[in-house]
Amino acid sequence: MKLCVSLFVCIALIACIPSKRQCRSVCLRVEDGWEVTVRKDGSGRYGFGTGEWYKEVKKGTFNFTDVYDQAKQMLDNQITDAEEPYIAISFWKAKQSGAEEHPVQMDKELLRTLFTLAHRNAIPLPHPLLEDIYNNNIWATCPWIMY
Repeated sequence: MKLCVSLFVCIALIACIPSKRQCRSVCLRVEDGWEVTVRKDGSGRYGFGTGEWYKEVKKGTFNFTDVYDQAKQMLDNQITDAEEPYIAISFWKAKQSGAEEHPVQMDKELLRTLFTLAHRNAIPLPHPLLEDIYNNNIWATCPWIMY
């Protein structure tokens, strides 16, 4: 019975993950609200919260294929206990309005690498005051993963 259930879960999981060709972005969200998104062209965005505190990241910053492959491999380590630190991974197709999140075990090294790349290659905000607020308030309390 357990094998049957595991096989069903595995088939259901594979069905909701777009192929690398169909996937337009991969999003990794830490349980405290920090998130980094990697797009197919190597651009992305990172930030905190529901949208107003995000910065866009330059095209070519990330290797989408590597991030997609690592994220997909991490699905082997899905967790069911929300008490553990976790990363919620979602795979997005073009014109998709929502994607299922898959909580997996924390990979601090991957997150540290992605957030560092994003921060170093961020596109400045349109107004110097906004840029200052972001750098001195939001990023000053950057993801704990960076330390």
